[in-house]
This record gives sequence, structure tokens and C-alpha cells, in this order.
Amino acid sequence: MSAEIALVGFPRLQEQITTRLLAEHDLRAESVEMHAASGSMDQFALTMFYWPDCGDHNEHLRLIHNGENGKSRQILFVTSNAGKRSLETIVDSDEDILITPIQSQDLHSQL
Repeated sequence: MSAEIALVGFPRLQEQITTRLLAEHDLRAESVEMHAASGSMDQFALTMFYWPDCGDHNEHLRLIHNGENGKSRQILFVTSNAGKRSLETIVDSDEDILITPIQSQDLHSQL
């Protein structure tokens, strides 16, 4: 089986921290490039999207949410306080989860 969790757009240090935390729960994560994410999310149980503080990533987000088959996906967003402000107008609160900033206790409680 492939990794259970896709890590999209994670900086290297955040990816290492998150992978280590997930391993404590016997979950495996795999880094996925943002531009390739929409076509490969169906193989993962959960998508974690590292939302940057700036830049326009709405098109990537739309593609990841909809996937290749148009089936809506739940995304766990990880961002900073600055990134949270831009996400609050985009995130579907009924489906998506927002963690800001990434802290081990926050991730543990969500899992």
C-alpha cells in the first residue's frame, strides 16, 4: 500500500516534522508536488496542504478539492497565522480542517 497521507506543498523542515509526528500514529506520509497533486490524490486517505502566507494558490486548491473525477475531497490545511487570514474566505468549514500554525499537540489532537 502506498502512503496514507499526501503532504502537498510542505517546506522540507515542516515535512520532516509532520512525517515524524504521523509515524508516531503508524501513518505514512508522502510528499507530493503542488502542480501534480490534483491527479494523484485519490490514492491517499487524507490530503494535508501546506498553505503559504502569500501567493495565489486558489487554482491548485480548486483542482485538489475537485480531483480528476470531480468528487469533493476533504483537506487538512496547515498554515501560519498570516496564511490563515487568506484561507478563512476559501476553506469549506463543513469539510476542511484548518491548523495554524503547525504544532505537535494540534496535529496529535486532530489525528
